[in-house]
Amino acid sequence: MIDFMFHMPTKLIFGSGKLKELANPANLPGKKALIVISAGGSMIRHSYLTFVQNMLAQSKVEYVIYAKIQENPILDHVTEGAAIARQHGCDFVIGLGGGSSIDSA
Repeated sequence: MIDFMFHMPTKLIFGSGKLKELANPANLPGKKALIVISAGGSMIRHSYLTFVQNMLAQSKVEYVIYAKIQENPILDHVTEGAAIARQHGCDFVIGLGGGSSIDSA
C-alpha cells in the first residue's frame, strides 16, 4: 500500500477588473512571474499582455513570457514552460487567456 499527501495551493482569480489587482504588490505571491499565453496571439493583439506587463511594472515585478500554448496543450510545452520558469527564477505563474493557458499555467 502506498501512502502520500499532495498539497498544491493554487489561487485562481477570475472576473471583470481582476487584472488591475496585479498593480498591488500585496496581492502577488512573489517578485518574478512567468506569464503563460497561447501561441494564437490574441492576448497580444487585444493588448491584454501589455496591460498585464504595465500592472506588474507598477508592482515592480519582473516577468518572463511563455507564448507556445496550443488550443489543446501538450505536455512538452508545459514541461518547457516549467523549465523556463526555473531557469529564470520565476516564483509564480500567471495564466493569461482562455482555458488552455490557464490549464497549462
